[in-house]
Amino acid sequence: MGPLVLKLTLWAAVGLGGTLGILYLRGIRKPVLIGTHIIVGMAALEQLAQTLANSPRGFAQGASSFGVMAGILFAAGLPLGIMAPLLGRQWPVAGNTALAAHVCLGITAFVLFLAWAAGG
Repeated sequence: MGPLVLKLTLWAAVGLGGTLGILYLRGIRKPVLIGTHIIVGMAALEQLAQTLANSPRGFAQGASSFGVMAGILFAAGLPLGIMAPLLGRQWPVAGNTALAAHVCLGITAFVLFLAWAAGG
């Protein structure tokens, strides 16, 4: 998998997440889109981990450590996105808080990824 595939996969995950966010604010649920967002997001996280593992030591460290931080934040946001609807059934405030944390971590990680992909 090349860096182009990683970039396209992350853009797809972010695009699906943005679409789901708009639908959520309108009170619409699309389970197929949610499942696709989860699968594409997990694939992107796996591709990022593979890219970081196979990159030269200096490229993944130092000033270019944005990729490592992006991976950590994506990995932290993943369980929050999965837990949000589970928590929201019984505790709506906790579910919304988990969803907000998922969105914030995802956006921050994506911005860090863009900085890393641009050369750090």
